[in-house]
Amino acid sequence: AGEVLLVERAWAIVPADGEGHVYGLAQACAQRWREANPLERAAASHLQGGRAASTTARARAIRSYFQACVACERWAYYEGEPPRQPETWSQVIESNARRTEWWDPENLLLDEANPECGLWVLSSLFNHSCRGNVVITYCSSTGRRPGLDLLVARAGTDVKAGDELCHTYVYPFETVTERRARLMKSFGFECTCQRCIVEAPLASTAKELADALDEDVAAFTAARKSGRLQLVKGVIVRLMFRMNDIEKASLRLTALNVVKAPTPAQAERASKSAKAKKAPKTAQAEKVSQTAQAEKAPGGGEDDQQVDAATLWRSQFVWGYHGLAMAYETVGLMNEAAQAFANCVRLVVAIAPGSPYELKYRLMMLQSLSRAALIATLREMPPRGPIKAALKEAEAAHDRSYGGGGRHFVVRMGPRLAEATEAMKRAK
Repeated sequence: AGEVLLVERAWAIVPADGEGHVYGLAQACAQRWREANPLERAAASHLQGGRAASTTARARAIRSYFQACVACERWAYYEGEPPRQPETWSQVIESNARRTEWWDPENLLLDEANPECGLWVLSSLFNHSCRGNVVITYCSSTGRRPGLDLLVARAGTDVKAGDELCHTYVYPFETVTERRARLMKSFGFECTCQRCIVEAPLASTAKELADALDEDVAAFTAARKSGRLQLVKGVIVRLMFRMNDIEKASLRLTALNVVKAPTPAQAERASKSAKAKKAPKTAQAEKVSQTAQAEKAPGGGEDDQQVDAATLWRSQFVWGYHGLAMAYETVGLMNEAAQAFANCVRLVVAIAPGSPYELKYRLMMLQSLSRAALIATLREMPPRGPIKAALKEAEAAHDRSYGGGGRHFVVRMGPRLAEATEAMKRAK
């Protein structure tokens, strides 16, 4: 995990200023087309939404472009019909464009002050999984913002030869109903990844609990703004009961070993095979057939670590544990906050390993452990071990997300580590 899979410069990139960015990016893509060589044009024109072409021609164009990029051959020769510019770039943009993300190392939040939208050709080939094995971050080729034109893809988990590389197109901590609705609206497909299959049977329960949890978190926000700690304590009780309801609901799912879920292509092949045999199947039998097909086929975009169904299902509510942790911190219960953040870490690792989300929650857990040591009396002083272990895990998570080793971690996260350094001095 953490190995660099791809570093790619944007085909075109523009500021994401509301709805107008689609037109602006289309203009930028058209300008880039005029400057591109035939091989670059062929790769861009074969993206989803571009000129229709056979699967063979598309594969040949993309493979040639990839090989040229690996060899750093800017003017590599392209064997094939002269590529034609897409009739409308807007269709290519709708299917392949990305909005850049920049995580502020100071507050661990996404900085959306200068959003940008761009098109990256090779990274557009990553398929979606709600539990992907690829982590994508952005940086600038000039070292300045805005201008996050370089896309860096890293392995979020250990990847074996033959595994399909997938990443998550949408926010991973929404309910299965919300994720599927977003994917259908933006990309036109219903996700059938392994995580969605696990969560779908209790989709209505998840929605009800998410709506109720949203009210609880809103109540905490209002109580914290009022400055009345007694109100915050009351909300903590509400949140604890709500998270307990979520735990109970998750146990309704029987534990399972992770298996590779059928990709859309595998599901389609299974469906066509069934039709060819003219053998009628129930919905349940069809699902079994698809799963068996997935197990025989390599890839699928899922890693092979074992995660039980209850953990996957609870991952829809990471933000609830986050709210509970913040409430604990507000009333000074730092050890309890650290435990709640530890729950966040476990759930994030199950669905978004190696992502900036994992780094965020590991650092927040470290922060709570450090503050617990800083406010403790000498008699209650906690041991140094948990703080040291949390610091080590945070460094490893940073390396998986951004690379650069320990020095890069200290340089980027220096202000966030001051409390941990002081706590290590005080702890036993």
